Amino acid sequence: MTVSVKNIRSQIIIANKTYVLLYFILVIIVRPNIPEELYKQIDEKIYLDLEVHILNKRFIKAEKEGNSGFATYIENLIIQTTNKRKEVNDLLKNEGVKILDPVADDDFVEYKFYQKKLGGIAEGSMRYWKPAMKLNLKNRMSVYWK
Repeated sequence: MTVSVKNIRSQIIIANKTYVLLYFILVIIVRPNIPEELYKQIDEKIYLDLEVHILNKRFIKAEKEGNSGFATYIENLIIQTTNKRKEVNDLLKNEGVKILDPVADDDFVEYKFYQKKLGGIAEGSMRYWKPAMKLNLKNRMSVYWK
């Protein structure tokens, strides 16, 4: 029995296509059936929480250094960011979405969430690569320091 290279290549291609197809099916099944707007709002809430945390740390540092003008500016930013976060929280609460505490490992941070629906609960999670989160936060907060 002889096996041609062409036959082996076609079997490998079919196997790879099957693997990719199975991967996409699994991703679709694992992702809960919630609107894309809610995913954006969940993402926004996560980043707003982190922004408030960073601003609070800078406020404490500015007060310790006796920089009252900068502390006042940061305090106003904290109030604005907290108001945005409150709006997003209210929207998510009205939609029945609850975001759980983050679970971090060496490279990633995972935020699990669920949405209470009429027919039950839809669970999901969002994973963020830590360096990408830092870069995204830096870009978001650069607006405050211009």
